[in-house]
Amino acid sequence: MSIELSIKMLLAADNTQESLKLLSLCSMLPDGLRHDVFEKLRAHFHCIDLARDTLFVYALISVESDCTLRTLSPIRHFVLDRHPAKPNHRDTLFSIYFEIADQLPTDMDERFKERAIVAAPEIGNLSSLLIMLVNHPSQQVVDAVDKLTQFSSHRQPSLTVALALLPHVEPYPEWKATCTKLIGTTHVALDNYRDAIACFSNATQLFLQAQNLSEAAWCKRAAASPHRLLAETDQAELLLSEAHHIYATLSDMFGEAMCRMDLGHLMRAKNDYPAAIEHLTAARQTFTTLQKPFLASRCLELRGIVYLDQDNFDSAVAELDAARSVYVILGAQTNVAQCMRFIGITRRRQGELLLAEKLLLEAESMYADGSDRLGLASCALQLGYLRRDQGRSEQATTLYKSALRVFEDLNLELEVQICRKLIESVNLTVPTDTNSS
Repeated sequence: MSIELSIKMLLAADNTQESLKLLSLCSMLPDGLRHDVFEKLRAHFHCIDLARDTLFVYALISVESDCTLRTLSPIRHFVLDRHPAKPNHRDTLFSIYFEIADQLPTDMDERFKERAIVAAPEIGNLSSLLIMLVNHPSQQVVDAVDKLTQFSSHRQPSLTVALALLPHVEPYPEWKATCTKLIGTTHVALDNYRDAIACFSNATQLFLQAQNLSEAAWCKRAAASPHRLLAETDQAELLLSEAHHIYATLSDMFGEAMCRMDLGHLMRAKNDYPAAIEHLTAARQTFTTLQKPFLASRCLELRGIVYLDQDNFDSAVAELDAARSVYVILGAQTNVAQCMRFIGITRRRQGELLLAEKLLLEAESMYADGSDRLGLASCALQLGYLRRDQGRSEQATTLYKSALRVFEDLNLELEVQICRKLIESVNLTVPTDTNSS
């Protein structure tokens, strides 16, 4: 009643009803109407500044220091229900946010960090608007969900929008394939490996039915990663070989390089170190040629891990530190944490325990900021090794148990076995820490 009374008073004071029109648009945006969007709406109002000031006078909005207009949640939901935006104003707002979605960075390049900072405040609004639109899917909606999901997977992975869209694209095989692929990508980022494999398998079949070989190859390659993490190396190698063959048929240099990078990672898991180095070196050369600094650095990181497995500590640190430096510039915090973790492992194995502890704790803090459960568990395991080396057996056991709970939840059987053996006999030397990545 209070909100309705305020709106009646507002309408009595503003016979143009522009204030209510602006309030209706503000109510569609849970994180507020930001100044850049406000300016883009200006052309669709006779006097948008007066409308804003009138809403402020009647306490229906607040104006923050950065000029963002916000409505309280009860007001927002009331207006959405009783006074929804007119179709022309609503469509204008959607168009503005389609442009925002189109500009979202999805590749980890030298501009990602800068562009991500600009984009981040609008992610909640974009998600909310897209959920309003999933009942009426279009290529524009699917493309926006694609961009949003890819961007979010680098920062705060979320299944919400893609899952909301999926049932509404059932009649459209290629849109359904794209949506299923995005859900799989997010499952990988959330460490839901079985769900990811199922999604990529479904998406592969849908893309093949649509004769989209490039996307089918992408899904095969993507499915190999969770198979590798689950120690299912034969399935992973088969998928990568199939994907590589398709990319070669299509003369897709980038796709072939991605497969070779993944094959390098896989060969490392199979202890075939010469093959791993060969694949990673070839992939890095292609990524450098294609000006893909993130992926070129990923090859360096993986080569560093291979050198660590071979006890070539100087080469391992050199490669990992070079990759870390690029990740810092790109703002790829999870990858920075991974490099620091492996440098910490290297220092521990060199006997530099204090430096190793510092690096592992810093990596742990970064993983926590990104809510990376696998990263946190891997740090806990490595800190357990460190405490064991320091003769602090009780602390080591606590850390092993912490890691074990996460590895069990993620169905990572190899890591589960390692932790169980460590817990059973903390004082035994465990020769398998090279596999605990």
